[in-house]
Amino acid sequence: MNNKKYFFFHRLAMLVFVSFLSSVNVSAQQMELEQKVTAMPGWKIMQDGRQGNCITCHTIYLSEKSIKEKQGNFAPPLSKVGAKYSPDQLRQWVTDARRMNPETLMPPYGSQTNINNPNIPKPILDSQQINDVVEVLVMLK
Repeated sequence: MNNKKYFFFHRLAMLVFVSFLSSVNVSAQQMELEQKVTAMPGWKIMQDGRQGNCITCHTIYLSEKSIKEKQGNFAPPLSKVGAKYSPDQLRQWVTDARRMNPETLMPPYGSQTNINNPNIPKPILDSQQINDVVEVLVMLK
């Protein structure tokens, strides 16, 4: 094999190898993120039908392989909200999304303002639970 062909194949092999290593690194990072997020209290709230229940309306992909069985497609996906919104904006969305978008159908999880005859005597989530959910949302980038 002449030097030009050898050089070409050598560079091609290196490129494939580097590409493979970067995909392994990304997968490891995605797995680490998924393990970290799913262990957080906010994640449990987001999955709990008696609390946040976010997955009823939203899709949340932590990684390409983390498609959960029960995920909604009614509301926007939450997968990249940590890159799109600040923690304060995310907190407001969870607390009372009507302040961000008066036409939203998202329930106010931390407020009962302007709700006639609420079914429960207090907001669905307290401030610590909202902070726990926001902590998860911030990580979704």
